[in-house]
Amino acid sequence: MKTYQLTAEARTDLGKKAAKALRKENKIPVVLNGGKLVELDKDGKYNGKLLAGEKVVPIGRDGKGIITTDLVVKFADVRKLIYNTDVFVIDLTYDGQTRKAVLKDLQFHPVNDSVLHIDLLEVSDDKPVVVEIPVHLEGHAVGVKAGGKLYLSMKKVKVKGLYKDIPETMQV
Repeated sequence: MKTYQLTAEARTDLGKKAAKALRKENKIPVVLNGGKLVELDKDGKYNGKLLAGEKVVPIGRDGKGIITTDLVVKFADVRKLIYNTDVFVIDLTYDGQTRKAVLKDLQFHPVNDSVLHIDLLEVSDDKPVVVEIPVHLEGHAVGVKAGGKLYLSMKKVKVKGLYKDIPETMQV
């Protein structure tokens, strides 16, 4: 997969008003999910050190949680990432550290089609991820040669695997 360099900054103000103010500044709220798994105490609290913008989200009832990070990026920095059919591994840099992630979800405004929110999924070398890759057609079908039309009903295919083993496109 191709790599994409993205710089972000930690987001400390959360909520609807803060997100609306960020969008007026042409910035987009981002959540980096899939961080490391941590142990919670009996009250459901994490006693370890967290960086700016990080929080622990409890999962299940077994006393474990996942660290998620609230970030903000400039729209100009992610425009080529969003409006592109290619699949990228994102080198996300914030607070002096770099993490690898893939684009998991986008939310658009229903009327003016502006980007409201981005979800990223942190990837590692040993944990498989599910991503959608584009389908590209090769050659010509017999029916097309005879004058028919070809309709591609599946433009993307979901693939599961290690991020470094996932192909950029699916050739059919």
